[in-house]
Amino acid sequence: MPGSWRYTSVTSLGVAEYFAKVPQSQRRRTIIFIGTSGHHNSGPNTAAWLAEHHEELFRKTALLINAEHTAAAQPDLLGEAIRLVNTEAGFLWYGGGNQRPKLQDAAIKAFQQFGVPIYAEPENGVPGGEASGDFETPATVPAPGLAATTRAYLKIIEETNKLDLKDLQLPAPPPPTRQQ
Repeated sequence: MPGSWRYTSVTSLGVAEYFAKVPQSQRRRTIIFIGTSGHHNSGPNTAAWLAEHHEELFRKTALLINAEHTAAAQPDLLGEAIRLVNTEAGFLWYGGGNQRPKLQDAAIKAFQQFGVPIYAEPENGVPGGEASGDFETPATVPAPGLAATTRAYLKIIEETNKLDLKDLQLPAPPPPTRQQ
C-alpha cells in the first residue's frame, strides 16, 4: 500500500467516524468521500472520471478538502545532513481566496486553533492534482500533526456548514463583452 494513501485514509476515516456519530437531522449537508488513484502514479483515470462527473459532483459542493499529505515531519539541515525534527512541517494551503472570505477565515481560524503549521500566505489559486506515493512512514508523519490536521478539517467542515452555499462557491464569471 502506498504510504501517503495510508495517512490520507487515517484523516478521512477520522472525519467519517466523527460525522457518523452526528445525527442525520443535525447534518446540514452530505459528505462524500472520494478515493482516487492519485496524481503521483500518472494514471489518467481519476482526472477523466472527475471531469465526466463534474456537474453531478460539484454543482452543489460547499467544500472540497484534498486530504493528501495531512502531516509531515519538519526537515532540518544540521551541518551537512538533513534530519527530521519531531514536529510538523508547514503546509501549503488554499481556503477559497479573496472571493470567498468567509471560507478563508474559517480555514485560518481552524488551523490556528489546532496548531496546524501553515505558511503565512495561502496559495494564489486552487492546488493542482485530481481536484484541480510518497514514502511516508510513522517516522515522517508525526501523529500529533495528523491529529491536529484532522481536527482542523472537522472544524472547517463545521464552520462551512454554518455558511450559505453562495458564500462558498465562486461567483459566476462576468459575461464576455462584445468587441466592435
